[in-house]
Amino acid sequence: MTKFDLSNLIKNLNFEKLIVDETILHSVDVRVKLFACVVLIFTISSMIHYEIPLLIFATFLIISYSIGIPFKITVQRLISPFFIVLMIFIVLIFTYGGEKTILNLYGLSIPIYSNGLHLGILIFARLIASILILNILIATTRIQDVLIAMRWFKVPKVFVDLMGMMIRYISLLSKEVVRMYNAQQSRLAYSKRLSYRIKIKNIGILAGSLLIRAFSRGEKVYLAMLSRGYGDDSRVVARAVRISFKEILFASSIIIICIGLIIVDRFVIQGGY
Repeated sequence: MTKFDLSNLIKNLNFEKLIVDETILHSVDVRVKLFACVVLIFTISSMIHYEIPLLIFATFLIISYSIGIPFKITVQRLISPFFIVLMIFIVLIFTYGGEKTILNLYGLSIPIYSNGLHLGILIFARLIASILILNILIATTRIQDVLIAMRWFKVPKVFVDLMGMMIRYISLLSKEVVRMYNAQQSRLAYSKRLSYRIKIKNIGILAGSLLIRAFSRGEKVYLAMLSRGYGDDSRVVARAVRISFKEILFASSIIIICIGLIIVDRFVIQGGY
């Protein structure tokens, strides 16, 4: 892509489609993979220095490439939440105070503090590392298996059902966005001759129309589910397979590694806030 294209970015956000097949991660029990992901994300969230999350990100980026996940797909799934992360980063470096000031922006009284910059980088590193871990899980595990594993871990049924429907309809709403965006483009809604104010207004119209269609689609889906017998007592019937000793050993090693990373982060790495 030589330029930013919303349609090319959105239409590939299909989380139900496995990106790679027949890797060593496919043979691992989905409950073990889900447990490992949760432990790693909690470990990343507990870090107080950004070096360890960045190291985890680099490690899983290598793993992602080695198991065959296309680098383009990885970048696209990291770009999607990038603007939210960027806004958080900008807010933190200008609002999170401290004693040490790095610079005053353009001579104005808008200081950038070292503590705010450190916290912004830390949150950025936490988010991209967590997103990459989840991307590997989604690329090597069917969403239906993940939902069944969540039920095995006694996650509330309402939460599991909502997550399943959200994942299912992300791709459908993404295609809807692409159609609406292309329709706007065909009417020169994002022409170079238009001002940024008008372009932002057109994006707002797109977002509002998508919200209305999402509510309408959700109501139709719920009625369709009720007509097929959906209710509070509905459940997924699946036979639980016994977890092997190797997989228990793998989960235990993840816990030990995470504890080691926390010790390194808290007691070895110097500096911090």
